[in-house]
Amino acid sequence: MREIKKIGILNAYDARNRGDRAIVEAHLGFIRKILPDVEVTIFSPHHDYNRTIFESSSCVGPLISAPLGASALWRLISPPIDWLLHIFGWRADHRAKAFHSCDAYFICGGGYLYSSPAPLISRQLWLHVANMLAALQSGKPVLAFPQSWGPIRKSTDRWICRKLASALPTIVTRGRASDLMLSSWGYSEKIVSLPDVVIAASVLIPETADWRLSSRHQGSLGIAPIDWNFDRKVDASGLSDYISKLVTISQTWCSTAGNSVTVFPQVEVEGADDDGIIARKLVAALFAVGVPVSFAEGLGWGEYWTKIAAQEVFIGCRMHSCIFAMVCGVPTIGLGYQPKFTELFEQLGQLDRSHLIEDFDPVKVSTQLENISNEDERIAIARIVDSNAYKVVTTLEQVWQKTVARA
Repeated sequence: MREIKKIGILNAYDARNRGDRAIVEAHLGFIRKILPDVEVTIFSPHHDYNRTIFESSSCVGPLISAPLGASALWRLISPPIDWLLHIFGWRADHRAKAFHSCDAYFICGGGYLYSSPAPLISRQLWLHVANMLAALQSGKPVLAFPQSWGPIRKSTDRWICRKLASALPTIVTRGRASDLMLSSWGYSEKIVSLPDVVIAASVLIPETADWRLSSRHQGSLGIAPIDWNFDRKVDASGLSDYISKLVTISQTWCSTAGNSVTVFPQVEVEGADDDGIIARKLVAALFAVGVPVSFAEGLGWGEYWTKIAAQEVFIGCRMHSCIFAMVCGVPTIGLGYQPKFTELFEQLGQLDRSHLIEDFDPVKVSTQLENISNEDERIAIARIVDSNAYKVVTTLEQVWQKTVARA
């Protein structure tokens, strides 16, 4: 095994999705902890923007890619061309050179191995898997960070995911739904189940210590809304009902004098993946009924964390906004559009605080908010998160050591 001087982080997204940025920041923190002197290259289709954020690392497009901004036809045929040229050893472009120069690969954790609403195949899932398989075929160490698998709704997606599961020596998952699916495929002995790596922010992201010291905004309810049409089709009436329930919860919360609401868009990738649209609708609906509301739009990285840390309680419909709040000791309720929400809260012993986004009771959620808005709850969630943080880091270190020994 040659000396590891350069690590490639694969399947990174756009840093304007603060959850995905947090995953990469946690990866970088883990690398600093175990290999402080290595070079890092981050592979992402959004490499041009990411280069402005991760200034200490180089940022490159993925080995297998459907280039952003290209024609629909080129985005369709480019990935198979990339793959075939790679398989036959005919790649000499910048992306291929950067990929092959890495001595090991870390696979970005997250929740991207799921079937999209598109017909036939889920292109992004296939692209992610293709880059992971290329890393595994290199014979170099490959460490996959905690990943949710599913929901898988198409036979084509199932086939490629089973191929990936077969190739991975260790499958690090983020919860029970993933474990059950992988076990049904015969891979139970490979599974290591952990919470999302951002739970370990207090260990891996140094600024967390300062964010946790943010002054509390007494009586402030934070809400991170989402339009989950990217996962499955939701009609206008479904979204309207969802917003109406959030308004009801907010009105109940603000029936106490001095209480207020702050709305947080977690993702602001304009024109592609933007929570700002649904967030503005919620802000307008709250304003219309007289709820005191502020809109946390366009915040910088540290400012976003700091403002979430200042909330008294929090409702997250994006999983990482829930994690940000809990890492900072804010009692949190999750409204989940995928099983990964339930899995996260279950792993933290908070299962009763996770609800389905299409079927939650605003009265029950309002009662929970009232019950968890106290100092004891803040201390308790901070302790739970820190306990899991050390578990995540220690376990990943053990998996890494085995991975290096095996390569």
